[in-house]
Amino acid sequence: MQQTRFDKKTETVKTNHTNAGNNGISLPAVPVLQQKQGGVQPIQLKDKVDNPYPQGEAGLTAHHIIPQSVLTNVLNKLDPDYQVKVMANSLPDFAGLTLSTISSANITAPNGNSFSLTYRDNNIDTPINKNTMVSDLRLKAIATVKFSAMPDTEQAKISFDGSDWATFSALYGRLKTATSDAAVKAEGTVGDNADSDESKEKQGKLKDMYAAFYQWQSGNLFYGSKRYEEDSSDTLDEDEKYSNKDAEFSRQIKEIYTVLKDNEKALKLSPDKITEKINQLTTLTKNRAIAKYESGDFILISNTRQLEIMKGIGMANRMGLDKTGSSIHKQAIKDKIKALDIHAVLARAEGRQADWQPNGHPFVGLTYNKNGTICTVSVNGGPGTAIEKSNRFKLPDFKTAILDSVNTAMNF
Repeated sequence: MQQTRFDKKTETVKTNHTNAGNNGISLPAVPVLQQKQGGVQPIQLKDKVDNPYPQGEAGLTAHHIIPQSVLTNVLNKLDPDYQVKVMANSLPDFAGLTLSTISSANITAPNGNSFSLTYRDNNIDTPINKNTMVSDLRLKAIATVKFSAMPDTEQAKISFDGSDWATFSALYGRLKTATSDAAVKAEGTVGDNADSDESKEKQGKLKDMYAAFYQWQSGNLFYGSKRYEEDSSDTLDEDEKYSNKDAEFSRQIKEIYTVLKDNEKALKLSPDKITEKINQLTTLTKNRAIAKYESGDFILISNTRQLEIMKGIGMANRMGLDKTGSSIHKQAIKDKIKALDIHAVLARAEGRQADWQPNGHPFVGLTYNKNGTICTVSVNGGPGTAIEKSNRFKLPDFKTAILDSVNTAMNF
């Protein structure tokens, strides 16, 4: 490893390239360092589009639990040394990394040069990237092997941006414990000149590595089919509870989100307190496995009747432009249905009133025989269920009729 040294000079480094994310969207790359003569300025991160943990299955989308924008905005309120402390704590353990993880993070310097992964076998160098990890059987076999399980013979063939396995492992360990911007700058200094183009490139890559794992903490992600958020995209995505099925985790991450969201536009807490709160999050998430995607847990809204039911139960904002084609977690729909006030239907039936529209959309149709002793219940034009009145209508009869009709229509 080349000699590095601390250099307290400041500099200006800006990005002038774009990153192409996993969804094919090009956005400005992360401005990895913004400093100027006369005073250190906070690093201004932008949302990094490259996910280190792609699932690889067609149609799957990664969803942040705490929005990426909230993580970025809060970090941008901190001074550089605090930012480093936060991002250093977000690095997952080296043992849990894979070649796929490093490659997918698309670590890039401000000048556009990428962090290179190389596999040397029989004196022939092969780049390690998403294409070669599929086409080259040697690389395919080790692409997702955790570093803790990587055989020594394979370690000897892999280089990380020009460094061998042991050198990069040691560097990564120091980055995990870095507490100042100067320390990271020193780690990226090549030779004796911290301001050389070569040094700036390496420093930029280190900062971009930080950004990738801070913004894409594995435990802050879950996977599902593309679907519209219940609320705006800058709020907590509570659908994670259906994938993680971990009430204590959901409680903790919601509590952390509430604090971070409250400090997103302007810090109300001290930098020490905010750093403590973010570190609480990254400690919770950085090594947490992403919940396995279960396709059977989701339903594709594929016809008009299903769409109308979604409107009726108050989930129209999931659909986007009133179209079919979105996938929704089945349990999210079931929970919404359970929360409906079926007593309101019963009351309408007792008064021989017309259809029930709990969310401004026709949902439960109510029709009666001539003397009002039989009420026929239908959900969005589906098959009707006749409920006979003895002395009074009974709530369980209406609940069963409605839920059975919904379950049939939604193919539960």
